[in-house]
Amino acid sequence: MGAMSNRLSGPLYPIPGSNALVDDVYHPLSAIVQNSVGVPRICYNEREAGLEIEKKNHFVFAPHITAIDFQYSSVKRGPESARFISEAMKANNTVTFLDLTTMHIESEGARFISEVLKVNNTLTCLNLDSNSIGAEGARFISDALKVNNTLTLLNLTSNKIGSEGAKFIAEALQVNRTLTSLGLGSRAGYQSRSPNDIGAEGARFIAEALKANNTLTSLDLGNSKIGAQGAIYICEALKVNGTLTSLNLASKWLSTLNSFLQLTASATRALEWSVKH
Repeated sequence: MGAMSNRLSGPLYPIPGSNALVDDVYHPLSAIVQNSVGVPRICYNEREAGLEIEKKNHFVFAPHITAIDFQYSSVKRGPESARFISEAMKANNTVTFLDLTTMHIESEGARFISEVLKVNNTLTCLNLDSNSIGAEGARFISDALKVNNTLTLLNLTSNKIGSEGAKFIAEALQVNRTLTSLGLGSRAGYQSRSPNDIGAEGARFIAEALKANNTLTSLDLGNSKIGAQGAIYICEALKVNGTLTSLNLASKWLSTLNSFLQLTASATRALEWSVKH
């Protein structure tokens, strides 16, 4: 049992000082930055960033900044701001960490951000948590991931992508060779205003991608309504996948005894197989 426990090692995004698998208010990308050896300089507002906002809302990021968190800034929310940010990112070669949590960029904003991912070669961490990009936005991001070769962490938590959006992301996972951490779950409780709800069908798409992908090490599907069947799809994929080490399937929709037993049996079979082979 001890050998099998090393196959999946805790939560997708470790919280400093905590071993919790799911936390309603955790900030995954910030946690990773805090745990990193070379902590980038993070700015949380325009003044700290040296961000210039001209009459036409043209953004210019200060060259010394390597990480930007717009979550608590006074920048106007919406797709239009995503356009200004994307234009700034296209001309930037220092920012490696970009957090657009709750910027309400929607699918149109996701299109602007996807254009950045196609040409920018310095961004490694992107947080699009709670932006309601939907399935269409997931398609834009998927297209970008197919050609991007620098992004290693992508958080799409709570974006209403559904099973169709999960299919698009799965297609990208088939060819992308740099992404190591992916968040496709949903915020728990009252914070989940736009759950992904990929369902068992979406989980099946992701599972098929895991069979071909050999770079992803962390995957979060928590609270995405994949159910027992979806969890079984993922666990069966572990028999083929040899790189995933961190997996979050925590969900209030897997609370029945029957679902728990099904998931446990499938996970045990998958983990035993991966250890023996």
